[in-house]
Amino acid sequence: MRKIAQAFNGFRVAIWTLLIFTTILLSSMVINIIKGANKSWGRITIALVNMVMMAAYIWLILGPPVIGHIFRREQTMRKFMNSLHKDALIAQQTRAVDMQSQLYCASDSDVYDISPLNDHDEPYNENNHPAAMKEANASEYDFKSPHITFSPNSRYML
Repeated sequence: MRKIAQAFNGFRVAIWTLLIFTTILLSSMVINIIKGANKSWGRITIALVNMVMMAAYIWLILGPPVIGHIFRREQTMRKFMNSLHKDALIAQQTRAVDMQSQLYCASDSDVYDISPLNDHDEPYNENNHPAAMKEANASEYDFKSPHITFSPNSRYML
C-alpha cells in the first residue's frame, strides 16, 4: 500500500478533529450545565454549533482539493502528481532498505543471538568447531557432505 503523506496528512486532520469535537463537547456541556437544553434556545444553539462545526470539518478535508480543482486545476493536478511521484520514490527506498535489513543482520550481537552453533555465553569462534568450519569453508566444487546440514544435533546445523 502506498503512503500518500502530503495528500492525506493524518496528523493535521487529527488535530483539527480533536479541536472541532472538543468545541462541540464543551459547548454542549456549557449549555446543559446552565439548563439551556430545557429551553428551545439551548436546543437550537446545540444544533447550530454541531451543524457549523461539522460543516467546517467537512470543508476542511474536502475544501482544498475541490477549490483547487475549480479555480487552479493545472497547478493543483501538477502539485498532486509531484507529491505522488515523490511519495512513490520514498516508498521504493523504504522497501529497498527493509529488504536489505532483512537480508543482513544489523550487528554482531544479532549474529551472536541467532547462531545455532552458540550454546554457551562466549561469542562464536571458528576454533571452537574446527571440523564444522572445515566442511563449511569448502569450495563450491568440492563434495560437501549433507551430514552437517541435516544433522539431528541442531548445534551443528547451518
